[in-house]
Amino acid sequence: MYFIKSKPLFFSSAACLVLLISNVWAQSNPLDQLTSSFNNYSKKAIQEKVFMHVDRDLYLSGEIMWFKINVVNGANHKPIDLSKLAYIEIIDTLQHAVLQTKVSLQNGKGDGSFIIPSTIGSGNFKVRAYTNWMKNNSPDFYFEQNIKIINPSKQGNLTIQKTSSKVDFQFFPEGGNLVANLENKLAFKVVDFQSKGLDFRGCLIDQNSNDTIVKFQPVKYGMGEFSFTPLAGKTYKAVVFIGTKKYVRDIPRIFSEGLVMKVSDFDPAKLQVKVSKSGRDDIKSITLLTHTRQNLKTAEIVNFSNNEVTFYVDKTKLDEGISHLTIFTSEKEPVCERLYFKRPESPLLLAANLSKANFKQRNPVEIDLKSTIGNVGRSANLSMAVYRLDSLSVSNNQNVQTYLWLTSDLRGYIEDPDYYLNSSETAVKKATDNLMLTQGWRRFNWREVFNNTKVFEYLPEFEGQIITGKIADKATGGDADGVITYLSMPGKKADIYSSRSDKEGRFSFFTRNFYGSNELFLQNNINVDSTYQIEVFSPFSTKFSDGNSDFKNFQINSQYKIQLTQRNINNQLNHFYISKKQKQFYPPSVDTTSFFGREDVKYNLDDYTRFTTMEEVFKEYVPEVTLSKKQKKLHLKINYTYKNGVYDNDALLLIDGVPFFDADKIMAFDPLKLKAIQIVNRKYLLGEKVEDGIINFQTYKNDLASFELDSKAFVIDYEGLQLQRHFYSPAYDTEKQLLSRIPDFRELLFWAPEIQTDNEGAAKVKFFTSDQIGKYQIVIQGLDNSGSGGSTIKTLNVVK
Repeated sequence: MYFIKSKPLFFSSAACLVLLISNVWAQSNPLDQLTSSFNNYSKKAIQEKVFMHVDRDLYLSGEIMWFKINVVNGANHKPIDLSKLAYIEIIDTLQHAVLQTKVSLQNGKGDGSFIIPSTIGSGNFKVRAYTNWMKNNSPDFYFEQNIKIINPSKQGNLTIQKTSSKVDFQFFPEGGNLVANLENKLAFKVVDFQSKGLDFRGCLIDQNSNDTIVKFQPVKYGMGEFSFTPLAGKTYKAVVFIGTKKYVRDIPRIFSEGLVMKVSDFDPAKLQVKVSKSGRDDIKSITLLTHTRQNLKTAEIVNFSNNEVTFYVDKTKLDEGISHLTIFTSEKEPVCERLYFKRPESPLLLAANLSKANFKQRNPVEIDLKSTIGNVGRSANLSMAVYRLDSLSVSNNQNVQTYLWLTSDLRGYIEDPDYYLNSSETAVKKATDNLMLTQGWRRFNWREVFNNTKVFEYLPEFEGQIITGKIADKATGGDADGVITYLSMPGKKADIYSSRSDKEGRFSFFTRNFYGSNELFLQNNINVDSTYQIEVFSPFSTKFSDGNSDFKNFQINSQYKIQLTQRNINNQLNHFYISKKQKQFYPPSVDTTSFFGREDVKYNLDDYTRFTTMEEVFKEYVPEVTLSKKQKKLHLKINYTYKNGVYDNDALLLIDGVPFFDADKIMAFDPLKLKAIQIVNRKYLLGEKVEDGIINFQTYKNDLASFELDSKAFVIDYEGLQLQRHFYSPAYDTEKQLLSRIPDFRELLFWAPEIQTDNEGAAKVKFFTSDQIGKYQIVIQGLDNSGSGGSTIKTLNVVK
């Protein structure tokens, strides 16, 4: 409207007509509606993916688990600096968290550790990682990895469990449904109790006549597909023979009308998407929308001709990885969908070159690292673990490439994901397509996309942890709306946050640089609000994925008892001699400035005559504060200009950063316990409230000096972000070190979460072997800034 008014009159009418016609056309064009809704959703629903490099897969109680976190944009796999912390948990088979921590993230990277406690019994566990923003979606998108923990002190757990004969049969119609009188492709997957694919022979039979319609068998890992045309009114069964055992299973329901899709390689450059319909005369045209990780790639609308439609998709328009192909009616109804995988052609290649294969005990190992794409060096951020391989070791084939390209976007357990990325042979392409047919799904609900109804309950933590909770009226138990709550923690660095509760009584504190174990103080202004109770919510997710079926099947073979005993002895020796160096925490380099910045005036009380009452202190040498009494209560107010005026409201009073609202109680405090008084004589915006200045009383130890808290204050022990441990690796550079009698029986020789190759893709690392001979595995994972991931595995031998 404003644009038209700014033009000459003879142009305005024409412009109005054109604008009106174009608006009507856009509103009636289903293709524009689809693409606009999808793009708006994708902009709002940014996807984070977390990959976690865990140093090993098996631990004894008392050992340390080390890990590296990478957070990337789900759309392009580039490191994303959205969330500033990640949540990491170890959960047991009953989905109880046995260990939890929070790790700081900088530019999408972070690292941390767990000490495996002796209270944990032996068994299978999962380590999982996610951000607060990821909690808005299914927990199936959290990073998860299976690990084993052995507690030698609980020998009763170390038994061989019986294997199960359970077989799982799954059938998946291409596109979504089987429709009578149309040719349908039916994919299948048959796995054992450990989710491992089985070899078998199968056939589809007409249940009435027992005639064999089609025979089938798997291509790879228990997966395959076959095509058939079901007839209306007929019932079909799948008969499967595994060895000599026969199984009869139902196939999915056959609909009397509907649509089916068939995707095939038309030629090396194009995909053919053929859609057929039976019935559904109401559908005159359909739209094919394709997207790769929520990046819209193609959108096309075509009318039906003889109940068929054929689309051709240019493969060059699709990004590498998994793309979704979805068919919509003109009413934006999704009727068919399936996945297509485009194999990455130029992954990040990592090379680790050792000067030799065999090393003596306590000898230096130098490794030249190289990160390239093609033959060109590429700077990348890497992590490396070097650990001993023994009979107890568990082989984990999850790495950053397979996770980003496959595991993070597919449902359920994937057997040997490396198989699908390491070759472009026809058999591998066929197996990959079967994987897309049997384990494909989307990260969102189309109804939420088109109706804009997606609810984002959890905010991204841009600066630090968001501490949430609820406040309720003590008398009625009802939600307290509009009540200001303060959160603080005593310390040298004054940190205080305020939040006003919403209509449901919920509050949120947006904290920064909150590390280690602390006491949190939550309270209201007792002069205004005094009848409320406060609850703080756990920040950890209460949702869990379905997981894979082998998670509960814990097995330790009794023949490994000798190795287990020896490793336990070595673990205890390490604990006695060197574990103290690995279990030390190091404070992070963070800004120690108080929340209000630099105070305007500071009084170091030891520089002045010490008085025995607070009133004398203020009257003698704190002219910036006015003391007055009103209705028998003392008030401390800031003089905003010493001679000309006083703020209307009381100053915010703090002791070691903790707010107190009873000035009489503070004035009764012993000033000899105070080290300093900080004064901010300007207005300060704290959350939604403007404070008329701040007075912070500092004690000598920043611990409140036994100052009595208000009885209505809510105090809890709270774990902030994890303090850092440094991996300790003994050096044997000198003769004295080499001949040291301190035993060194480390299972983990080396862990480095932060290795940066230079612009040529080169880096060098050095560490020393231990007293343990044997074979050691070197695992390196990494990402470059363009979103390409790479990994490599090498071995070295330690000999006498």
